[in-house]
Amino acid sequence: MMEHKMAEPKTGVPRNQAMKAMTLASLGLLAILVLARVTGILPIASDMSPIGAIAFCTAMSLAILGSFGWYLRRTDEHDLHANLWSMVWAWISGALITIDWSILHIAKAAPRPDAMAILLVSTAVAAVIWLWLRFR
Repeated sequence: MMEHKMAEPKTGVPRNQAMKAMTLASLGLLAILVLARVTGILPIASDMSPIGAIAFCTAMSLAILGSFGWYLRRTDEHDLHANLWSMVWAWISGALITIDWSILHIAKAAPRPDAMAILLVSTAVAAVIWLWLRFR
């Protein structure tokens, strides 16, 4: 089987450094958010004004979408394959859990669906699929 070497991007971070850059940027952002929360600069959601919450959510969403777009353009086919399939399975599992949990709640067999629990389970599914596809 012939191997193809992927072309390096003309500018910016080389493909093999994209994961390292994303990891460091994510850890840096996490440290900044934790520090801002501990020092009281960033209020908890219940203390935010509606405009402040909208601005925070918009800024975080744009930063996450932009960083993932940057990362996916700079990763190789193997990593891209693992990322895209893990996200597909995360979405499918999230959708199924939401539907099933809602039906069980209506039937009074389960408590009200918890969005954070659904997100965490679908994220765990994505992590397992990504690890399996990436390192098999």
